[in-house]
Amino acid sequence: MIVVSGPPGSGKSDLAEHLAVSSPFKSRYYIATMKIMDDAGRARAERHRKNRAGKGFITLEIETDIETADTGMEAPFESVVLLECVANLTGNMMHDIPELAGLCREGAKGEDVFARRVVEKITCLEEHVGSLIVVTSIYDIWENDDEDTRLYKILLKKVNIILERVADKFIVSPMDRANGGNKC
Repeated sequence: MIVVSGPPGSGKSDLAEHLAVSSPFKSRYYIATMKIMDDAGRARAERHRKNRAGKGFITLEIETDIETADTGMEAPFESVVLLECVANLTGNMMHDIPELAGLCREGAKGEDVFARRVVEKITCLEEHVGSLIVVTSIYDIWENDDEDTRLYKILLKKVNIILERVADKFIVSPMDRANGGNKC
């Protein structure tokens, strides 16, 4: 598992796509976890589709149940899979899975269990494919963040810490938007 991390606009998506296209696996899958809720989301999803056009990706749109993605693949063990992105997956799980929504609001212990559950889904997927490239985001936690945003950022940080431990390679994208980065 290769994890590509960075703040929004750091070029992490482009880097992850480059890694996937450069891999020796014959099939390429792109798991899109973003829940499209408005015009800005639609525009961002379309921008990502255009960026990966012609690169041989088969797109699977899966908001939470990524561990089952291999059932929709022709030859999963002969495939490289790009999971885009853990930030969306974390938010989706935080809001859409009632059991986890309550758990992540039970304090530090619940947050830790929530983070492990997110990573379990990712590692389960990794066990069923040839290679997994994971994109995740880094966000600063600000004093003026509302309670829900603050909790989301804390959960994502905990997920990223575990991912860094379990990944074979953890890359922090060095680019910024001014240098051609792509907002994720």
